[in-house]
Amino acid sequence: MKKRLLVLGIGNPGREDDGLGYEFVLSAQRTPCETVEFHHAYQLNIEDAERIQAYENVLIVDAARGLQSPYELSPIAPKESGSFTTHSLSMPNVVAIAEELYSSTPACKLLAIRGQSVEMRNGLSAAGTEALQAALHFFWSPTQSNWLPGC
Repeated sequence: MKKRLLVLGIGNPGREDDGLGYEFVLSAQRTPCETVEFHHAYQLNIEDAERIQAYENVLIVDAARGLQSPYELSPIAPKESGSFTTHSLSMPNVVAIAEELYSSTPACKLLAIRGQSVEMRNGLSAAGTEALQAALHFFWSPTQSNWLPGC
């Protein structure tokens, strides 16, 4: 039986707002929820295809520039790449690999959080912190109960 939800935060906490996905996971996992598993990484790799195939739903959280709102939620469809590397893969590539190798396609979504600064500094910018708080509020809101049953 597949697990309900994996929240996978992507980013480098040593590059200010690039660490928004990482910080999202650290903050969100402080609220106990048996149906959600949290994991963070600097970037997506081929091993993540194996990780995501074990879940019904996957939420990948990453920083994004140029968003109009503090966060945006969008689906991630599988998409094969014309090139191959095991060092860094796109979100659609990871989903496509899970589908090909494991015959498993979890429902995947991207929660993009608006970031502004990616300088070589630990910690988020003030704007990044504000966007993170908005994204966390959205994540734990009752309207997301289809993703978070039993929390």
